[in-house]
Amino acid sequence: MILFDWGETLVDVPGMIHSPDQHISCVEQLYFEAREGRAGLSRFGIRWLTLRGAYLEAARNLIARSSETGREHRFEDRLLEAFRLAGLGEMPGEAELTGLVSRLASPTIRIRRWSPAAWRNSV
Repeated sequence: MILFDWGETLVDVPGMIHSPDQHISCVEQLYFEAREGRAGLSRFGIRWLTLRGAYLEAARNLIARSSETGREHRFEDRLLEAFRLAGLGEMPGEAELTGLVSRLASPTIRIRRWSPAAWRNSV
């Protein structure tokens, strides 16, 4: 059994994100997608720095739990936990979460050259 997390893995899967910095950059891009007319994470009304901190904490907690139990968690679970930690009142439904996660995993997000600084400067 290989437990894939966002740290170093035992194998190199082409196109798979292996570092926390790359992963959080993809989450940040998904957050700001609303600026491109898509329903990004910013539509939930949580400031980026608040959601970022909550997402990192959720990831740490769930990865630790996965390590203890030997069972992997879903990114839907990670987003829900991040929303909870960030204080979101009404949680999105399963279908919406699945849509967000599929966009997070999209090759467009992983491959497209994107500068967090450019986004921060445009906000």
